[in-house]
Amino acid sequence: MSAEHRPDAPATDVEQRVPGAADAGTARGDGITAVSHLLAGIGFYGALGWLADRLLHATVFLPIGLVVGTAAAVYLIIKRFGGDE
Repeated sequence: MSAEHRPDAPATDVEQRVPGAADAGTARGDGITAVSHLLAGIGFYGALGWLADRLLHATVFLPIGLVVGTAAAVYLIIKRFGGDE
């Protein structure tokens, strides 16, 4: 019989002794995810602001898009990785 992991199987000895041992390897992935959210928010809303600047012949929408994108990304990062729910 193979030692495959089943969702209904009891936790291993290490998972029982060390709290958080099951997701100990996700810290690096969480950091990369947070940075990607930040870059995507700035890029997407910055591009929308740039497009609005070009279409409306204004110079105010690009900075607004960058600020809104940064704020939205920070909000999503705090919402996803914040400790209290």
